[in-house]
Amino acid sequence: MGPAVSAAMRLMHAKHRHVFERLGTYADKTFLIDPTDLPFAFLLEPRLEKPKIRTLKPETDVVADTTIRGPLAELIALMEGRVDGDALFFSRALIMEGDTEAALALRNAVDGEGIDLARDFAALFGPLAPVAAHAGGVATRAAQHFAQRTEILSTSLLGTVDKRSLANKRRMKELQTRIDELEHRLARKKVRVE
Repeated sequence: MGPAVSAAMRLMHAKHRHVFERLGTYADKTFLIDPTDLPFAFLLEPRLEKPKIRTLKPETDVVADTTIRGPLAELIALMEGRVDGDALFFSRALIMEGDTEAALALRNAVDGEGIDLARDFAALFGPLAPVAAHAGGVATRAAQHFAQRTEILSTSLLGTVDKRSLANKRRMKELQTRIDELEHRLARKKVRVE
């Protein structure tokens, strides 16, 4: 995965250099991009002249100036400027930790740049770019469909768990009340005997 991600970064730098220029002093910051629905994260160092991106395992201990977490589809939509970044952060669809100004600078740098990751990545395949773009589109739609179905299933399961949890809490409260009553009765009987 590392070589493909590095190649994509080189292509992004060549096609969208303006993004890196717009970062200004924030180009020296490090950004941990953590797709919560993937088993890895990305450490982005968007240096103006030689940007780097590394793929990391989730358990890798890394220090970053800013961390942005969320589902891959939301992260891509943000990068491509297809969604309102503020809305994603305020709705908690994306979570940002660390240097807020750096995160806003990154969001503003990509905003309006016309980035299309599938098209840009497909360009790596030269004459096979149209086939790769089509395959990328199919994969993106499949991933979005999977994410929607997973969300529905998760909501359904969590709803059931929440109902059971509430029922168990109610039952435990009833049992605790009953125990308190029995202890009180026992204490009264003990007083009478003495």
